[in-house]
Amino acid sequence: MDPATDRVSKAYERHELFYIDTVVFQVNDTLFKVPSRYLHEQSEVFACASRLSDPNGEGLSDDHPVVLPLPDDATTEDFVQLIKVLYPLTVKLPPPTGLMRDQWISVLKLSTFWELSEIRTLAVSEISKTSLSYMDKIALGRKYRVKPWLSGGLKDLVDPVCSLPALDDMKEKLGTETAMQLLYVRNFQMLQLFSCGSLQEDIIAQTQHHGRIGGNCWRCGKSPLLHPSKSMPTVESLFADELNEIE
Repeated sequence: MDPATDRVSKAYERHELFYIDTVVFQVNDTLFKVPSRYLHEQSEVFACASRLSDPNGEGLSDDHPVVLPLPDDATTEDFVQLIKVLYPLTVKLPPPTGLMRDQWISVLKLSTFWELSEIRTLAVSEISKTSLSYMDKIALGRKYRVKPWLSGGLKDLVDPVCSLPALDDMKEKLGTETAMQLLYVRNFQMLQLFSCGSLQEDIIAQTQHHGRIGGNCWRCGKSPLLHPSKSMPTVESLFADELNEIE
């Protein structure tokens, strides 16, 4: 038998890890040829897109790429950072270690958009290792739905021990409503620092006389106004709806 014919007729087994299918994507004006298996296995978004494009031959050549839409605030360079992480994960290798925080934010942006949960979790973990400012935690936590960042940043900003950014910066980055709510809670926290810790309602009960309220705290001598109220606002109460919406 002719050796060439024998090679054609013989069934060879494809290696489960290192026989890599690829797909050609067009991202803005740039073509990428990347491994497709991980995307199809890990993202329902890509799996559905693949089922629609395969019959038309899209993604098989430079002449017929899969045109990949990006989020409004994403760039081709963001996609490059995602691919840097995707390549090693495709063949079960460790993710890259040399990416900077901004690069991991690019990865987080696109992995959130395309529902790549494993890569998203990795990006959140790597970004969490960096020094995020209070406002960065809130802004990024809101944008990419990372509850620990959002909750942590809000709590940091109302802590009187933490330095407070300029009000204009807070309003610009967080919005006027959020800035005012945080200052409101922070003022109550400051009040608590200078009180003896007794509850205002308890102080009032001690100073009632003939239907009137008067006098100072019998423990510390300060006005009842300088004691925390049982209805003291908290981050959890003011931002409950927003925090509960994030898984």
